[in-house]
Amino acid sequence: MTLKGMQILLGRLNDICLMCPFLNGFKRSLNDDLGKAQRTKDNIVLSKQSKADMLVWAGFLTDKELWCPIHPRPAGPPVFRKEFTSDAAGGNSKNGKIGCGNVGFSEIGEIIFAHQLFWPENGLLQKMDAKGAKFENKTTTLEMVGVILPFLLIPHKLVGQHIVVKVDNIACIFGWQSRSVAGDRCASVLIRCLHLITSYLGSILHFQHLPRMSSWDAELADRMSRERTTTCNDKKLLLAFHNRKLPEAFSRWLQNPSENYSLASGLLQHVEHVCKLV
Repeated sequence: MTLKGMQILLGRLNDICLMCPFLNGFKRSLNDDLGKAQRTKDNIVLSKQSKADMLVWAGFLTDKELWCPIHPRPAGPPVFRKEFTSDAAGGNSKNGKIGCGNVGFSEIGEIIFAHQLFWPENGLLQKMDAKGAKFENKTTTLEMVGVILPFLLIPHKLVGQHIVVKVDNIACIFGWQSRSVAGDRCASVLIRCLHLITSYLGSILHFQHLPRMSSWDAELADRMSRERTTTCNDKKLLLAFHNRKLPEAFSRWLQNPSENYSLASGLLQHVEHVCKLV
């Protein structure tokens, strides 16, 4: 495909996204191919992932029975919503285990979720992505792992709702708005997972910036991201919630992270199974 052809294609797809924002989550690979076309004078072959994403677009455009109405204008979260605060620790783990923490609140302020996850030994932090970047320095990817936890562990409690996610990482907020993170495919994979799961649940997700250590819940999530800072009261809170085990596909990904978007379909199947059990 030529550079001009790629530009025309993405221009048309952007127009379609105005009517169906769900499809905005299937442009990252096409944008990557556009960048490849801009760097070379020769025609390019679409990547395998771009071809798979194009089938999603084609399915939407050729569906004669379930055509989608024009989407309403985006709006901020209502007062009545669930909230989750997440934080993740990066760098090396020489001073004890590190990972991520997430705490959730109901519409009336009750704590409904608390979870602590430590990065596996000889797993995520010791790996590098396709560009040679160490995962211990990929803060956006690490933060997205913490964000997705409640959607994997208690998805049945998050059906058909407005949900606010508070993080101290600005890149996560912009990444969610565009449904991908330029230059960080692993973070884009996790955003694709979250995009599919929330769409299946019929919930609307709102990201908000919460500066580090700026509130009680931010301090709690920060403490839970490190074993040495987790207090006795924090541990008692964690023990009060008997959450389901993480899906095997996600545990394997934490051991050996990859840039394969197939993780999204695997986690979506897990969420479907959990919701059907309840």
